Amino acid sequence: MAHISGMSANDRRVLQENYINLQSNLTKANVDSICDMLYSKGILDRYALDQIRNAGSFNRMVDDLLTHLTTCGSTAFDVFCDVLYQVNAPLSNHLRSQARSSSVAGEATGSINLPSSSTVSSEEPGTIHPPLDEKKAAVTPGDTIKTDGLIYDMRKRPHGYMLIFNQEKFEPHLQVQNRDGSSVDANQLQTLFQELGYIVERYDDSTVDEITDITDRFSKSVDHQEFDSFICAILSHGEQDLICGKNEKVKLQNIFTKFRGKECSTLVGKPKIFFIQACRGRSYDDGAADTVDSVGYIEEEDASDSTGRTLPNESDFLLAYSTTPGYRSFRNLLGGSWFIQAVANTIRKYHKHMDLMKMLTRVNNSVAQKRSRANNTEMKGKKQIPSIVSRLRCDLYFSIEAAQRFGAYIS
Repeated sequence: MAHISGMSANDRRVLQENYINLQSNLTKANVDSICDMLYSKGILDRYALDQIRNAGSFNRMVDDLLTHLTTCGSTAFDVFCDVLYQVNAPLSNHLRSQARSSSVAGEATGSINLPSSSTVSSEEPGTIHPPLDEKKAAVTPGDTIKTDGLIYDMRKRPHGYMLIFNQEKFEPHLQVQNRDGSSVDANQLQTLFQELGYIVERYDDSTVDEITDITDRFSKSVDHQEFDSFICAILSHGEQDLICGKNEKVKLQNIFTKFRGKECSTLVGKPKIFFIQACRGRSYDDGAADTVDSVGYIEEEDASDSTGRTLPNESDFLLAYSTTPGYRSFRNLLGGSWFIQAVANTIRKYHKHMDLMKMLTRVNNSVAQKRSRANNTEMKGKKQIPSIVSRLRCDLYFSIEAAQRFGAYIS
């Protein structure tokens, strides 16, 4: 069998870095036309063509197209740029220019030559450029959400409450070290989610009784009817299913349970997001100076949301853990934890272009690239991977702009 060389690493990287540009500046009709031309030129075969067209969503069509292109030989990139030029010349020129200029790793991506109505300056690698077409009109309260039940309605301002429990200091009898660097994480989350439209309430070094009282108040006394979501971040030492307050430990499930449908009716049908920065055991990931944050199913009645729909009591939760069960979680004494820093940086960078689950996949990748540099031999060279447990029923977009790109709102 003849050997067909694959696409060069540089060309693959250019396609990957321009995923958002391609998604934002092409339509489904454009992608269909591109696929037809690539098929006629022998770049795509019938199997690839059918798979792309049956992807189920425009976003996935672009994903599948780029995935197939990277396996179609060394000429695929140039042929793709040729056919792309016929539907979007500025974008095609940008890809070719970037491919020529980025043969040296890490060089800036440059800018797209936009129509006179838009300008983009040269930026650092990974920059997401705005769409080439004109921006859509802002969504107003009178607009109708059109999601086929697949996108959460996030039009409320503010979106809701975000609680941050920042546990940095602990009583001596717990025999755990203080969590230096945790305030860096808390500050990042507080600033980010305020910018995203949340009412952020931060609690530093709370006792378990205080954590219990605060979560009771927000689940039982606070009316979430005028909000569209709820977020809670817990930054502390931990074990498998436990988290440390200032004076003792508490089961995470005791906190989660308070916000289920039957316990908090005004959050039924709305996303409830928990970020947990803590160890979940004492093992190190080998395949995987830093420090670490360590130290059954029941059937119930369903709940109904404001529209009268009956939903599972446990639905609409997303639990984003910094690490997998049984493993430790790393935190830098000056720069904050690997996980929370990745969460803050990724959401800040991509929230106008992606839904939350796609952003958290990038968080996983970011954390997975790291390796501990501790002087302690036992901890040196270790790895970490977050664990995202999703019971969300819909895509969650923090920005109207991102939801609009998927046709979520109509006048």
